[in-house]
Amino acid sequence: MKIVIAFVVTVLISHVAYSQQVPFTPRTSQKAPGNYKGKATYNLQGDFVMVGNTNLTLSVYNDNVDNSSSIMKYVDIDNDPNTFNSSSADLQFGTDAACTKIIFAGLYWTGRAHNDNDNSPNVFNVTKNGVTKSFNKRKVKLKGPNGGYQEVTAGTNDIYFPTSGNRVMYSAYADVTDYVIAQGIGNYTVADIAINEGTSDGTGFYGGWGMVVIYENPTKVWRDITVFDGNAFLLGSSSTALELPVTGFQAVKNGPVNIKMGMMAGEGDRNITGDYFKIRNAANNAWVTLNHTGNTGNNFFNSSIVTGGNARNPNLSNNTGIDVSMFNLANSGNSIISNNQVSTRFQYGSTQDTYSIFNIVFAVDAYIPEVQVFNANQSSVSNNDSVDPNQTIEFTSTIYNKGTEPISNGVVEIPLPHNVHYVSSNVTVGSGTSVVWSHPSGATDPNITPGGKLTWTVGNLIKPTDPNTILAQLKYRIRVTNDCTILTTGGACGLVINLDGTFKGTGTNSGIAINNGFVIGYNADCGNTPIRDPFQMNIVPSQAFIDNCPVGVNNGTKQFKAFCSSPGNAIQRSTITSAYPLGSKFYSVSPAVAGYTTSLISENFPVTNDGNPTAYYAVLEGMAAGCFLKLETLTEIVTTQPTVNNLNWCAGSPVAFNNQLSPAGAANGNQLYYFANANDTTPLSSVPNPTAAGTYNYFVAEGLTKNGTTCFGPKVPFRVDVYALPIITQNLAEDFFVCADDAKTISIQSNATTVVWEYFNTNTSSWSVLTANTFVDEVTPTGSEVKFTSPSIDRDQLKIRAKLTSSNSCTIYSKEVTIEVRLCNIITNPMLPAKIIKN
Repeated sequence: MKIVIAFVVTVLISHVAYSQQVPFTPRTSQKAPGNYKGKATYNLQGDFVMVGNTNLTLSVYNDNVDNSSSIMKYVDIDNDPNTFNSSSADLQFGTDAACTKIIFAGLYWTGRAHNDNDNSPNVFNVTKNGVTKSFNKRKVKLKGPNGGYQEVTAGTNDIYFPTSGNRVMYSAYADVTDYVIAQGIGNYTVADIAINEGTSDGTGFYGGWGMVVIYENPTKVWRDITVFDGNAFLLGSSSTALELPVTGFQAVKNGPVNIKMGMMAGEGDRNITGDYFKIRNAANNAWVTLNHTGNTGNNFFNSSIVTGGNARNPNLSNNTGIDVSMFNLANSGNSIISNNQVSTRFQYGSTQDTYSIFNIVFAVDAYIPEVQVFNANQSSVSNNDSVDPNQTIEFTSTIYNKGTEPISNGVVEIPLPHNVHYVSSNVTVGSGTSVVWSHPSGATDPNITPGGKLTWTVGNLIKPTDPNTILAQLKYRIRVTNDCTILTTGGACGLVINLDGTFKGTGTNSGIAINNGFVIGYNADCGNTPIRDPFQMNIVPSQAFIDNCPVGVNNGTKQFKAFCSSPGNAIQRSTITSAYPLGSKFYSVSPAVAGYTTSLISENFPVTNDGNPTAYYAVLEGMAAGCFLKLETLTEIVTTQPTVNNLNWCAGSPVAFNNQLSPAGAANGNQLYYFANANDTTPLSSVPNPTAAGTYNYFVAEGLTKNGTTCFGPKVPFRVDVYALPIITQNLAEDFFVCADDAKTISIQSNATTVVWEYFNTNTSSWSVLTANTFVDEVTPTGSEVKFTSPSIDRDQLKIRAKLTSSNSCTIYSKEVTIEVRLCNIITNPMLPAKIIKN
């Protein structure tokens, strides 16, 4: 039987003294892989390590000189001119790297950049060698063994950033699990901690960093590991013993209770004694003083870094205010923590030194009942393989009891991701067991609603003679979603299926609770130990599938549009929620941002009327933390405007507008609409057609009609000038004759600026301009009159008219007049040939 458990449930640290600015609580990670995500206590085969270093040291280093009132200078080891301070430490596990898996990595940094009487802003400038840069207490640079620097930022509440009081000593935390998993073991450098060089007051300047890394290795013993952080400040010479009570753990019922501990603190001086850290003994009648190889019980916080002998640069004994240590508690005979113990207390104090504690780690050897649920794919799909939308996949979950005791009240829970549907299941081994699909929303049809949870009630399990005996087996089938919204608006979150589960129960003899993740294989390189990871599948929609998706997704965002305007400047809630699975929640702040849950949309979805989108984020039941689908509301309005021209024409001429749709408007099917006034909401019933002379102002806009509603774009003004025609005050005489041997004038009176006379050319059957050269010496046009002088009888029946043109080039014609040429004074003889009468 594996021995000893100490902290198997979430442990809460509280305090009874004023010195705890930020209460100590278990640190969880949403970046931890698989079943460890969000866990307060890491129950695993493995261990934790700590690394760290100082970024500020004495200008003239000495093992036995404190930073109090000393001249301090930056540590800067990276040969990078872009950083002011930097130090490094090697992350090593001291065990088979091939069998090691990083589960959690938390980066902490701390410092004091200003004196007590100074304002200590979170952001301040530092100038060095003529270069000024901005430091931010919440930000540092981190560089792993396989890459360059990246900026790391502490969240708003991670952890304590005083601008005055408590000696302005700050501490910060950031979850770097994903980064350290990607980088692996090797050298880590932290740069540009927000600290100052120079001489400070009696407290001293300091600055440095530490990192806690929890790892899994199936060749190591089971441990329960809990990381606590907060900020507890102790003012030197306070003569007050302060306490940190620890409650909520469950020590093993029998056997040794072995405990490993880690701590980080700031401003513990090398030579100032009297500071201590104690734990209450199991009998609760005395305090036990703690120490490790780098300190003494009477100088616990002494600027020492004790992290297992890993390489550091610089590797100093005196780290001038930085304490990072991990050590085993001497618990001989369970004198400190006894079997079945559920609480303890720490006591700390000082007769001289000022310091702050911001990190405490416990790792305890644990006994875990060994139940394995082997989750095997039966559809020829390997881990990390590709699958198609709507593909049905079958799994078999097989239960083995490989431990030393029976199991009571066993239950298997399989949370289904948001992008798969439950199809069916049946128990193939194990009588009296049941399987139920449920969904937090209360949905009852898994064919419609994805996600949910399969609960397989197993009951009691025997301890078989052969640990490879199959005690229960479940076959279940799931179907990959074919929902276009999920597959096209969620990025990788919509396309990756991570299928995992847990077995929960209690050791019948030990009473120890079990919460084990699924096993998806066995590692032959690590003693055939189980691989406890999610089974991952990647959805790969074909182009044909994407092409057949309904319209409404733009650049990976589903759009919900109101046309032209929306009542109450909102889109009805049901319009949007009905497009997503039951139980979906919607937010106006990205779930990638801390505190996003306060932006929950519980009513209708606001939309602006200016055509700009409003972003929202849908979180589906079964989605991994930080995942979401993108959507937006917007009002579809007409923003294009036509090209217009001011026009002019003469009264009576046909309308010839030259206004044109914009290219985009034409492509969108827009039409032109005319308005009499800029503020009119109703367009004119037809295109304007002014006929009377004058100046007219109109407006034209592009418009689009949908479902009986027309939306108009910006109105563009234009002007129409209708010019008056010339006015004839005296027209041509209707009956006009002239004697062949006489002279006579025909005239017209008008306000025209130009008069051009025309005659009907019988040769061309059209009107031609009449000039003095047309009928030389017979017909002479001059201005507003035409003079006939002894016209030949050939001019008889000549048709003429006047073309009158105004100053605006508007033209009218006079009436047409037929000229009669008479032989007034010739005695005719009917016996003469006709040619004598008309040549």
